[in-house]
Amino acid sequence: MMSRNQSAVPDSVKQSRLGAIVPTGELRELERFATAIDLAAGTEIVTANTHGSECFVVIDGELTVTAPSFEGTLLVGELAGELALITGERRNATVTSASDAVAYVMHRQEFASLMNAASTFSRHVLKTAVGRLRLAERPCTSPDAPSPNSPVSNVPSRLLHPAATAMAQGGRLTKEGNRRFMTELMNRDE
Repeated sequence: MMSRNQSAVPDSVKQSRLGAIVPTGELRELERFATAIDLAAGTEIVTANTHGSECFVVIDGELTVTAPSFEGTLLVGELAGELALITGERRNATVTSASDAVAYVMHRQEFASLMNAASTFSRHVLKTAVGRLRLAERPCTSPDAPSPNSPVSNVPSRLLHPAATAMAQGGRLTKEGNRRFMTELMNRDE
């Protein structure tokens, strides 16, 4: 993995699903808190059953996700590794670069700071995380099974902070509630 210099939010991210959902100002916050890295094809960036201390956002290329209940591909603008930072639990999948790729990387503190600074980004991440947790709980028996990026609600409360569940179910989170949630997130042990 090689670090790169950053300047502006890449067009690929602006034109992705993430760019369609998250305002440009919040994408600039992503650029400010994250570091872009080059990934050689086959690089494993997330390892199942390990504790996570960082997450990734795809800038260019594709990442392959392999878990007991699903296998999928992450495209530009999609996240990898955020679940471990949100839940504090071990990672539930292995993520490998399918080809040469570029991704943003954020460590726990940077991720928590971005989640606190960018409410639309935060809501998108939490909705996606809830969908992935739901998907991880059920066996994949159909080719029509939902994508690991599908936002779904009603995750068991033991897995997510109540504030995250409320946001994922379309509820609103007060600024103070978000601040408490992000403080808890930043203070979790690695």
